Amino acid sequence: MAQIAHLDGIAVCKHTNGELGITAAAYHHVMMALPNSTLGNQQTATLIADDIIKESLPIATGPRWNAIEAPGLGITVDEDKVARFHEAYLSEGAYLPFSRPG
Repeated sequence: MAQIAHLDGIAVCKHTNGELGITAAAYHHVMMALPNSTLGNQQTATLIADDIIKESLPIATGPRWNAIEAPGLGITVDEDKVARFHEAYLSEGAYLPFSRPG
């Protein structure tokens, strides 16, 4: 879609639905690769209280959509947190952020 927009001279902007670190890093790479990405891409990384990645995403502390220099997505998964969150899922069930109480 972005390439079709580019061929027609249209810029694209990324919107978010509250993705977490791994997905945010992947989207970061996608937007950096597009020739028609706007500078005002939306992100919610600043609102994340905890995540399973060890480092802070560049966009979490300001509008820094620079290239990520580390290998792969440029992130490291914290295996201890994955295990902890897995245990929480097993004991408490899925986290439903958009559900209504009662």
